[in-house]
Amino acid sequence: FFIFILSIFFSISYSFDQIAIEGGLVIADIVKYPDDFSVMKVFYKNSWTIVNQFTAILLKLNFSNLTISRILIFLTTYLYFFGIFFIIKSITKKLFLAFILK
Repeated sequence: FFIFILSIFFSISYSFDQIAIEGGLVIADIVKYPDDFSVMKVFYKNSWTIVNQFTAILLKLNFSNLTISRILIFLTTYLYFFGIFFIIKSITKKLFLAFILK
């Protein structure tokens, strides 16, 4: 629960635009590239990543760029904190110590 609250705090206090939103904008056809050859257009349209697809879905559901950035920051901090927690727990074999050191 503490990790969840801490992740929400970081996602609200450190809100900035994520680069992953650019790929979602292209996939959702919000940003249109010219008809001539563009390396970035080919990159975004032909490479499949879960983050770009996730942002494209959220953009199609009319989420704002700031909201999507906060969601991405929340997910990354939440997963990083859990990763650190589990690494410390596996090394020390003590749940309370892992919770404190995280």
